[in-house]
Amino acid sequence: MKFIIINLFLVIVFCNSVRSQSIIIPVRKSNYELISGNIARITIPRRIKIERAVAKIDTVFKNDMELFTKKQREQKIITDNIKTSVVANVKEDTDTITGIKTLNLHVTYKYEVIKAFIENQTEDFPMGKYKLLASNAAKITMKLLKQAVENQLSEYLTSGTKVTIKITGSTDGAPIANRIPYLGEYGNFINAGYFLNDNIDELTITKEGGIANNAQLAFLRTYSVRDFIDKYIEQFRVTQNTFQHYAIVAKERGAQYRRISVEIIIQDAFRNKFLDNTETSPNLAQKNTKTEMIQPIVVNSDVDVNIPTTKTLQLHVYALIIGNEDYSRYQSDLSSEANVAFAENDASVFKKYITGMLGVPESNMRLIINATSGQMNQSIAWINKIIQKEGGEAEVVVYYAGHGLPDEQTHEPYIIPVDVSGSDLQNAIKLQTLYSKLTEYPSKKVTVFMDACFSGGSRGQGLLASRGVKVKPKDELLAGNIVVFTSSSGEQSSLPFKDKQHGMFTYYLLKKLQETSGSVSYAELYDYVKKEVDLNCVKINNKEQTPTLLISNDLGDKWRGLKLR
Repeated sequence: MKFIIINLFLVIVFCNSVRSQSIIIPVRKSNYELISGNIARITIPRRIKIERAVAKIDTVFKNDMELFTKKQREQKIITDNIKTSVVANVKEDTDTITGIKTLNLHVTYKYEVIKAFIENQTEDFPMGKYKLLASNAAKITMKLLKQAVENQLSEYLTSGTKVTIKITGSTDGAPIANRIPYLGEYGNFINAGYFLNDNIDELTITKEGGIANNAQLAFLRTYSVRDFIDKYIEQFRVTQNTFQHYAIVAKERGAQYRRISVEIIIQDAFRNKFLDNTETSPNLAQKNTKTEMIQPIVVNSDVDVNIPTTKTLQLHVYALIIGNEDYSRYQSDLSSEANVAFAENDASVFKKYITGMLGVPESNMRLIINATSGQMNQSIAWINKIIQKEGGEAEVVVYYAGHGLPDEQTHEPYIIPVDVSGSDLQNAIKLQTLYSKLTEYPSKKVTVFMDACFSGGSRGQGLLASRGVKVKPKDELLAGNIVVFTSSSGEQSSLPFKDKQHGMFTYYLLKKLQETSGSVSYAELYDYVKKEVDLNCVKINNKEQTPTLLISNDLGDKWRGLKLR
């Protein structure tokens, strides 16, 4: 079997740095329109909105890496001898064939191994080894890359998207005295093009000839990464991929020179995003006619800060968190009034509680903001598979904020992805299907928090504003160790708490978790949330909203003593 790699081209990069911190956008008087009170519509350049979004991705990646490597050190899989890093940024690249400039999303994972005290105890590739499994540092890097692609990057990897995957493998300068056996698992390479120390070159590697020099060894290390990507990262199966292999042969000797890095370049990643260059921003400083610049003031809710933390990692706890807010971006016939106010913030802050308060590793959770039907089905399948593999040891938390709707004929309730119309529920997620997937296999417990109503109402206008009569959804039958907290009852709507920038239900849920650090029984938690939402929704929104609790018959009264922590 022969492989000839010809997908080599020079990429000219014009870099624009992106900070992983919050980006402060100065707002000129000509760029905003006062709507009412202290609410303004700001015109924000599309490039800044893109950079701000990528900065958030970069922060998530860095947090994921920090928590994951911490867990690996605690399990003594790696030591402080390895330093990992990840950078996500946006760059303007020029296609050398078409000459067209596009804004591309670049994500780079790499690691550095400090010189080992004992050579054969290195955490990177041992001398003469090229398979990914031979290096703990390389395995960790690829696990993090896979997690990033499946979660934060999946929305950019749509069918046909062009992706460049640049893989760099390196060796130290120790010469190969005797040929190293090559098992031929990646096929034979005849005059294969690659980059050697940043210069275009070619090489030949066959099973019969083996590995005679360090350039061949470094190249095979890159191919072991490519083999992993091809086999295990499904998102790349629908994209148009160009692999670039870079081999670096150092002059020095030592384990610290034997490593891998991977750069993913998603071309024209933002082509259908951030097309609207205005956004409504609350809590702006009052209009000041004496100054040219007005700074937005971001006010956090009291539950967004002082989040409880624990130093204990819960390795058997898993979380799926979805916040569907921006339906109008995915459906051209919807206005912004159909969006679910604050659902993104609800999900993002709830994730912080799961991470900090419960100590759930980033690798054990998925947060999806504005999830499509494909993403939601994929994530439900993921949590279902996790429960199966845990063999009854898993504890699962599922949180959803977004639209819900009942089928008008059957009254079956559905949760609605952002790309699904309220008039056609064929690709929506039936609530009973979700519960069945969560309880198909044994687990210690499954807890669901549902900040959505299923009557046809919503925090805003709703997906079916023309529907004259609300529909009472059909009650769900539950089995297994599952408890479901829902934000409203029967034909009620689930409403926002505008001053707190959260859904009413989510705010009081987080408030109780904050006060108790999660050490509160489900009975106490439900009583508190029900009382506060029931009362304050009438006071603030002048409407009734009564949270409800669904309990499986299998649990009986045991649910009362259950706790998140």
